[in-house]
Amino acid sequence: MDFLIATHNMKKRAELERILKPIGVRVLLAEEAGVELTDVEETGVTFEENAFLKADSGCKESGMPCIADDSGLAVDALDGAPGVYSARYAGEHGNDEKNNELLLKNLSDIPMDKRTARFVSTVCCCFPDGRHMTVRGECEGKIAFEPAGEGGFGYDPLFLPDEFPGKTMAQLTAEEKDSISHRGKALRLLAKKLEEEQKNKQTDLTAIQKEMEKQLETLREERIRQYEAYAEGMTDQECYLKVKKEINQKIDKIQEKYERLLTITTEDGELMKEIQVVKQEAEQAEVFDKMTRHIAETFIDEVIIYNAEKIEIRFLFDDLIAEMTEKIEREEKEDVAV
Repeated sequence: MDFLIATHNMKKRAELERILKPIGVRVLLAEEAGVELTDVEETGVTFEENAFLKADSGCKESGMPCIADDSGLAVDALDGAPGVYSARYAGEHGNDEKNNELLLKNLSDIPMDKRTARFVSTVCCCFPDGRHMTVRGECEGKIAFEPAGEGGFGYDPLFLPDEFPGKTMAQLTAEEKDSISHRGKALRLLAKKLEEEQKNKQTDLTAIQKEMEKQLETLREERIRQYEAYAEGMTDQECYLKVKKEINQKIDKIQEKYERLLTITTEDGELMKEIQVVKQEAEQAEVFDKMTRHIAETFIDEVIIYNAEKIEIRFLFDDLIAEMTEKIEREEKEDVAV
């Protein structure tokens, strides 16, 4: 499945890709997806609100599922600052060096035991059908007195995670960072939610398919009864009206089930093959409806004599379908020629 990422940060993209790729999610930047996204003003007062604003905008503009996150650093000694203003803490958006300098300046008189902080990441995924899911991950640690390490970005060179004493986030390997990072935790929660949703969709699909099978079986039985009734002496007009009314009602019900099935599986590329099977059944039912009405109108005796024992639990024998389709097309051409 392809998901759009509402970010231009290549390092963040790489982190998202490492965690979501194993569950079958391919992450794409806007330029990779061939779309242009509007820069969203982060007017929310919480990480959750900002993540939703970005994901919702990206989803609506692209028509694709869109993932966005709002991450930041919350320092206890600074009453939670920089918080949602982490990326522009020093005034200029995305200037990591100035942001880190200001943070160290504001903590200059704070001893190590009071420099507790946490990275927070809220990830939101919005879908074209209006659904969205939000997850939150946190990583506890302290703020160092000076930067260290070449990896990572943002406040990584200053953040000392509790899980790796003596190392900043910027000194960890990608695997180590993924195992403890706030974004890694949030993305794993997102992956879990996506997998659960996939299972729920599969359950819904199975239930709908069983219900459709019952509807189709009823339709088959009804057709058999119609043939039998015709063979027992119904008038031409009675048979035609009965076929037209009842078959169309059944076809409408099948189509309704099919549309419902499409609705719950729109975002699930893995289920499209199963959807196509249902689609083929619905289309074949429509072809059969046309053939049935043709039979009622033209009184083809050799088809009418088929009874319940000779008709398999399918719409018609393949050869009968081919024969009748050919006959219908030939007669339609003859009508046009006349």
